Amino acid sequence: NTSLRGGAQSSNSINVYIDGVGQKNYVHGGGITGQSASQGNPFAGVLSLVRRPPLRAPLAATFLIGLAFSGLQTNFPVFVNARFGYGPAEVAHLFVLLGVVTVLTQTLLMRRLTRHLDDLPILTGGLLIMLAANLTTGSAPSEVFLVLAIALIALGNSLIQAPLASVVSKLIGATEQGLVSGGSQAMLSLATILGPIAAGAVYVQVGQSAPYWLNACILAA
Repeated sequence: NTSLRGGAQSSNSINVYIDGVGQKNYVHGGGITGQSASQGNPFAGVLSLVRRPPLRAPLAATFLIGLAFSGLQTNFPVFVNARFGYGPAEVAHLFVLLGVVTVLTQTLLMRRLTRHLDDLPILTGGLLIMLAANLTTGSAPSEVFLVLAIALIALGNSLIQAPLASVVSKLIGATEQGLVSGGSQAMLSLATILGPIAAGAVYVQVGQSAPYWLNACILAA
């Protein structure tokens, strides 16, 4: 067994950041999520969660949704430059739109939806909107459709994140909330690494719209 220490402090003081996301266990035991059961393997905690049948589908969904969204974020500037001749200023305006719609959805729309709907209908709606948004982006014949697609992407992604996290949290006990939260963040971090690689590869090898068709297939799965 290995003991991790932060200077002169105990292992409970340890934290690690992956892709800017802290892996700290705030719920049970302190330290890094899953470190006490890892035997030195940083993936042991995630693998133990994936092996549980109730968590397998939600964690896979977390990974696939993160894969689709991260690929879109990194590929989008190249795509709109090739399709519409957009430069940094135009791309910045579209990302501002994405941010504004995200904030409005999370602060206004989600509050009203959660009063009347459970997590699953909201999550399903978000997935369908993201699917339509990727299809619209890949086939956008004009800038109007592109702006519509960006707004739909922001809306759909905002409708997905909180309900998905809620669904996962309801599948396990209170003492494992930190472990599962860390596992979900690890899946998102892995998706953030692999998503841009996959999107870039299909963009070069297949065509401009290919990453968005790929995203649509991932979301449909």
